[in-house]
Amino acid sequence: MKRSLKEAGTLEVGSLLGDLKLLSKTVRSHAAAHDVAVWINAGGDVFVSRTNNAPALTSDLFVGTYGLGINASQIYDDLAALRHERVAGAIIFR
Repeated sequence: MKRSLKEAGTLEVGSLLGDLKLLSKTVRSHAAAHDVAVWINAGGDVFVSRTNNAPALTSDLFVGTYGLGINASQIYDDLAALRHERVAGAIIFR
């Protein structure tokens, strides 16, 4: 059974390494009911919470805040940019 954002406070909604199109739609569905903050952890897991419940975050882990009227494509663009940054930063040249 899926827990609601109201019940959980914070939800893990996917991975930065997964399907970003589906992930952006999931985030948008939460943003339709509440203003939400989205962030990742070091492992690339993506979390969403109401903006008033969001933890203090460093800018490299923060994806954005979204509310009613946000397009899934805008969320997708933010997630894709962050994934690109993280992948580019992980490449080691020898």
